[in-house]
Amino acid sequence: MPVRRPDPPRGLRTTLERGVVKLSWQRPARDRERLGYYVYRSRLSGAGYERVSAAAVRENRFTDKPKGRGPWFYRVSMVEHSGLEGLPSDEVRAGRGDWKEPMRLYLDAERGKRDGMNDAFTGKALSLHCVELKRREAEGSVEIGFAMPKAGRVRLWARMSGTEGKLLGFSVSCDGEEVGTCEAITDEWLWVRVLDAVGRPAEIDLDAGKHALRFATTSHHVRLDRVLITDDMAWLPESSDGLPGEALAQVKRVYVEPVGVSALEVTWEPVDDPRLHHYNIYASRDPLFACEQRNLIASPTGPRWLDWGLEASTPYWSSTEYFYRTTAVDQFGNESPPSEVASGRTGVPRGIRAAHKQTRRRGDAGTRGRR
Repeated sequence: MPVRRPDPPRGLRTTLERGVVKLSWQRPARDRERLGYYVYRSRLSGAGYERVSAAAVRENRFTDKPKGRGPWFYRVSMVEHSGLEGLPSDEVRAGRGDWKEPMRLYLDAERGKRDGMNDAFTGKALSLHCVELKRREAEGSVEIGFAMPKAGRVRLWARMSGTEGKLLGFSVSCDGEEVGTCEAITDEWLWVRVLDAVGRPAEIDLDAGKHALRFATTSHHVRLDRVLITDDMAWLPESSDGLPGEALAQVKRVYVEPVGVSALEVTWEPVDDPRLHHYNIYASRDPLFACEQRNLIASPTGPRWLDWGLEASTPYWSSTEYFYRTTAVDQFGNESPPSEVASGRTGVPRGIRAAHKQTRRRGDAGTRGRR
């Protein structure tokens, strides 16, 4: 079961000479399962990326010959032998002259410096991890450092989820100066704007170079996944963070059948999509359960899973009902919408149960005859 996406490569650099772009980068700190790297190119900052390396690049460099005139934008991700692909590196621009195009800078919250916050695992987060307030802490914060590639006036977005239907969120500051707040009212991961004191989209002027954002909260029911800094005031971030492709299709026709007295076999119709990496299976005794980490039981690569070691039926006619939902996950860790709920009961399988009852009836009849 994947619990973390591969780390992004570091220190991506480019040089442009006579229409040829040369890229180089450093290995991630954790890369034991590394197969290689994928290189992506786009005409836009932070969006519209397409892979330009047909196969995984084994070395820490790549040469690209894009058609037309630049500028071009590049990102590089690491891919493991299993096919699981990591988050992309920081974006770099390849082109002549100053950066005049709109900028869209994405930051991972879990890579920030945490104070009183957990690095929480959840399959819905883009990196499979997010930050949340520790259970016994009254308040906490995460500080995310970043480098502005150019000076400008920017707006901030945050990818968040909350619970309990309340307005929950973070107070936001930049370089020690208060910026505003961001709030979430649903347990779904959504991009929300950082708003100023009067409820308008917060805007701040930043110089080129290093800065730090700080997100602080006193709520245990809100999570932060990713941050966007952009000078494109009309930009609406997408759930996929500009990664290639759309979400995978919903898993269909999930079936649950008993196998023995303490196991259930879950099967479903395969998702026919070359981007499929694995499935996530969620289970609970509550039919209204949510597809979140505490209910994730497995991440198989095929459309079948045996959920064994469940509460056995004692005596043979009793049983326990379990409910299941399945999602399809692509190579970036992005999940499809969950399937419809399917359920099954542990206990003696129907055929064995019927034979057992018939044998018992025959035995009772024989006993009555002997009496």
